[in-house]
Amino acid sequence: STIRVVCYNILAVYYARTQAAVRDMYPYCPAHVLDMAYRQPLQVRELARLDGDLVFLQEVGYAVFHKCFVPLFGDKYHMRISLKASKVSEGCALFVRKEAFEVLEESE
Repeated sequence: STIRVVCYNILAVYYARTQAAVRDMYPYCPAHVLDMAYRQPLQVRELARLDGDLVFLQEVGYAVFHKCFVPLFGDKYHMRISLKASKVSEGCALFVRKEAFEVLEESE
């Protein structure tokens, strides 16, 4: 049997809005494309299409995790978010398909 692994940096809202991001990192990118209202439905659609057994996401905001990804992955996945110890409420999220894997131990 095969395992499908998906890994993305989804660019946290906070980082997409900084002057450095707009001016230096993404000067070629129209402002509306950096907006989460534009990117979020595309991310959800792509993740649903890829149908990963293991999904690793970086720069996931706490609110985005609960608003978008918890409903998307629902009861079919074990879900975990680990936030960075910083003023920005973002970190890494892990989604593990329950049909494919059993979580043996979880710790903070």
